[in-house]
Parts: sequence; structure tokens; C-alpha cells
Amino acid sequence: MGSPLLKGQKKTKKAASKGKDSVSEELLGIYAKGFESSPNSMMIVAYKDGEPHIQHTNTSFTKYYGYTEKEVVGKNPSLLKSDLLDVNYYRKMWRAVLDPEVGYWHDEIVNKRKNGSLIHVILFINTLFDHNKKPIYFIANHTDISKRKEMEEALRQSEDRFKSISASANDAIIIIDNDGNVTLWNKAAERIFGYSKEEMMGRYLHDILVPQRYHEIFKKGFDAFKISGKGPIINKAIELVALKKDGREFPIELSLSALQIKGQWNAIGIVRDITERKEFEEKLKKSNEELKEISDRKSAFVANVSHEFKNPLIIIRETMTIILDGLLGEINEKQKDFLEKGKKTVDRLMRLVLNLLDIAKIESGKVELHKKKTDMASLSHDILESHKPSLAKKQIFIKTDIDDKTTPVWIDPDRITEVITNLMDNAIKYTPVNGHVFMKLSETPSEIRFEISNSGTEIDEKDFGKIFDKFERITSEREEGTGLGLSIAKDIVELHHGSIWIENERGKGNRFIFVLPKDPNK
Repeated sequence: MGSPLLKGQKKTKKAASKGKDSVSEELLGIYAKGFESSPNSMMIVAYKDGEPHIQHTNTSFTKYYGYTEKEVVGKNPSLLKSDLLDVNYYRKMWRAVLDPEVGYWHDEIVNKRKNGSLIHVILFINTLFDHNKKPIYFIANHTDISKRKEMEEALRQSEDRFKSISASANDAIIIIDNDGNVTLWNKAAERIFGYSKEEMMGRYLHDILVPQRYHEIFKKGFDAFKISGKGPIINKAIELVALKKDGREFPIELSLSALQIKGQWNAIGIVRDITERKEFEEKLKKSNEELKEISDRKSAFVANVSHEFKNPLIIIRETMTIILDGLLGEINEKQKDFLEKGKKTVDRLMRLVLNLLDIAKIESGKVELHKKKTDMASLSHDILESHKPSLAKKQIFIKTDIDDKTTPVWIDPDRITEVITNLMDNAIKYTPVNGHVFMKLSETPSEIRFEISNSGTEIDEKDFGKIFDKFERITSEREEGTGLGLSIAKDIVELHHGSIWIENERGKGNRFIFVLPKDPNK
């Protein structure tokens, strides 16, 4: 399609410049084709009797604005106005395009589509004047910049959010450029370091905030960072010391990230003053040291007292055994009954003393495990055999499920015997007459699993956490014992890098389980 403007231009030139060569039809065709195929919205506006009227539009105009050419021909181009610009803006524009000395306008504006939506465009207007310098046509070129504007708006909002976060953050947020100069210094940085934003912007950060003894290290690290944006402390949180404005050093936690701006690596640091945390940690460390000293003294005291009791108790027990065996002469039944009761009391005291000695050793870290390859099945059978008299005394039925083919494991057999014995004693103690006890030994690819369950009263689940505490009694029954057995069992299992716990189901009693790793390196 030929452009009406170009046809008109040809006639005007003929009228104005007789004798001159007219623009060739071929060249006019090229102009018309370029007009029609332009990706930008093109519009030819005729100017007559002081009023502009749209004379011709291209295909892109319809894509931009939604109007067909037929809908707009003969109409004022003001139908595209969005009313976001005031009347003074348009007056200025018209003065420029109507002025023969200017005849041109270029600006970013917002227009309105047929459906009422807005479109951001770069507007170019060129004016064609006749030989009397009267405007006769305007060529309007609109370039859609809506996507660019959306990106700019998104960037602006992102910057606003960052500024808002930066301003309200409790931690200092600092950005330095590729030269090490400060480009961002928020309110928290002012508060933490004592320097105002005006004092820090554009200054070399390391010379101001880094103690002199670290300057060489920081310079070397930053020189490498400038090139690659990488470094040993990038994307990590580390503890350092920094300088306040008054020259005082104080501890900080620094989280450092790399940020590329215009092809150059910048560093963004989040800085937290950890003075209070360090003071608390120091106090906590001191308190822990004092508590450890008290605990060590207590353990030493318990161990010493237990040793002092142990030897006399051994002598008393042996003396009673000699008398009971009649080695010092005959004794009557009443004397024998008193001596047997006394011997039981001494045995109970001996167990308490031995348990206290175990606890003292464990707490002081002086327990040495003498590990060797051990057949847990044989160990379990031996312990069960030693408890048969106690089971028979209460007429308790014993059931077993011991896998005799379990893999031998590296353990201290004496210590694990102590664990199983404690669990077995507990099961018998709290199982009623004619009740039952169940012992099970099994394995997984990585662990040996031992279980003992009984038909006694279930322990409340809320007490599971206390069951392995020292001297803790969950039941109200007055049974003999120190309350140390399960605590010692737990410590021994954990020394073997295993774990122990309790489970139960309503009406099915309690089940104690411990597991030990097969791997001797664990």
C-alpha cells in the first residue's frame, strides 16, 4: 500500500519546486514498505485548519493500541491520550512540532489503548512543512517500552524494599565496591561502629574498621576476591574483631557475600555485634568450669567414702559367713536368722557402694572398657542361668528368643553383663508372682539388639525421660535397691556408642531395649 503522505509529499514538491526531479515511484514504494513493516507503531497525521487528523496508520499501530486504521482515520490523535500528563505538557509539545525552527519532539509518555489499558512508549514526532513553512503532516513513531518500564518498576520496588530492610535491620549492612570503598552504610552500621553514613561513604573500609595487625591478611584476601568473587569466607558466618570509631576493639559476626555490579565484584557484609554473646559465653564457660570442679570434687568424695566403706563391709560380710558356716562353733536358729538378715543388709550396702564407685568412675571419665570379641548369645544364656533361682522363687515363667547365630561383637563383656543383670534384676523385682519375663536377642546388619520385658505394671510414658536418672524411683512400691542400676546401665551402653530406651503397651508390661553397634570402630 502506498502512503498517502508520500503521495501528498510528491504533489507538494511538484508544486513547490518546478523543474526539479520528483521523487521516483520506486523510492516512494520503498518508503511505503518500510512504513508498513516497521515493528514500531507508525502514524501519519495531517494538519489542516489548525487541527490534526489521523490519515494513515501501519499494522503495528493496531497491535499497539487495538484500533484498526478504519476506526481512527480522520480522528484527532488525542484519542490516545492517557490523561496522566497535564495540559501544559501537550502545549509545550505542540509549540515544538509547529515551530519550523524545531519541528521535532522526543520523549517517553504513557498512552491509552482502545481497551483502556496503558502503554509506555518512546514518542518521536517529525513535522513536514510546505514551501511557506506551514506544517502539513506529522509522522509519529511510537516504540513500546512497557516491558522495560515493568522491569524498572520491579527494580525500583526491589531497591525500595532493600532500603527499607537495610534501614530497619538490627545488623549492620555494608557494601563495598571493587576498590574496597563503602557504597552502602545503614543505620545499624552507624550505631554499631559509631561512624555516620556521611563519614563512611566512599572511604576504604579495611583501613578504618580492621585492626592494624590484620591489614595484610585482609588485603591479600580482598585482592583475590576482586578478581573472582570467591574466597574462603564467602557465604560463611565467621567471628572477627573490629574497631569502633573511638578505637576500641569488639567482637563481631560477619556474613559475607559476593555481588556483581556492572561486571565488577562487590562485597556485601552483614555484621552483628556479639559483645554480649561473648560475655555470656565467657560467664557460661566459667560457670561450667566451676560446676565441673564441684562435680569432680563430689565424685572424688563419693569414691573416697565408698572405698572407706567397701573394705570394712567385706570384713563384716566374711565374718558373718564364717559364723553362719559354723567355723567358730554351733549357733542356734535364732542367731542364724539374725546373722542372715544382717548379711543381706551388708550385701545391699555392698551393692550401693559398688554402684557409687561405678557412678564416680563414669562421671570422672575414668572408666576403661576392656573390649574383646564376645558371643552375646552365650553371654545372655549365662546371665539367664544365674537368675533361675530368683525366677523360681517368685514362680516367674521365663520365655526366650535368643538367636544363637548372632554375630560376635567387640564389647567389654563384664560391663555388658552388668547392664543385662541390672535389667534382669529390675524385671524380676517388678514382676508379680506367677508373672512372666521375656528375653530376646536379635541383630540387624549394623546392630545387636537386646530386649527384656515383663508382665508388671506399665510405667507411665511421661516418666520415660526420668527412668534412667540417678536415684530416681518411678513406682511407689517399697522395693530394695539404690535407684542407680538403670542409670549405670545407660552410661555403660552409651560408652559402647549404643543406645537404651523403654517401650510399653497397655496390658503388656514394660520392655527395655538396648542396641550396640557391630562396627568395632564406633
